Amino acid sequence: MLTKGRERDYIAAQIRAWSHKKDAIPESAIAEFATHYAAAGGMTAGFNYYRALKDDAAAVGSFEGRKLNMPVLAIAGRHGVGERLAEALRPRTTNLRSVIVEDSGHFVADEAPEYFCEQTGGFLSA
Repeated sequence: MLTKGRERDYIAAQIRAWSHKKDAIPESAIAEFATHYAAAGGMTAGFNYYRALKDDAAAVGSFEGRKLNMPVLAIAGRHGVGERLAEALRPRTTNLRSVIVEDSGHFVADEAPEYFCEQTGGFLSA
């Protein structure tokens, strides 16, 4: 009810609010996102991602006392969640690599694409 017919404005506002580099995601990408969110069920699907966070937290809680033994990569923007992602993962992993992207907000892959690919590629090839 609040976003129908305003998908582009909603998506653009979210991107601008969560980005550190305000021009990192071009208008063409915002328009593409908005097209998909405006499709039948699109906005509901997007909101369902956040609705599931409570269930996700409960699932993680069920692993209390156990740790992931595989390598885990945490990439976060300094102006996004920063160190909080690694802090949340550290007690649940035995092999954590944390990367903080200094000049980025929430959308690291868009705000620092070369660095993101470099870090992800290095992690996956190790």
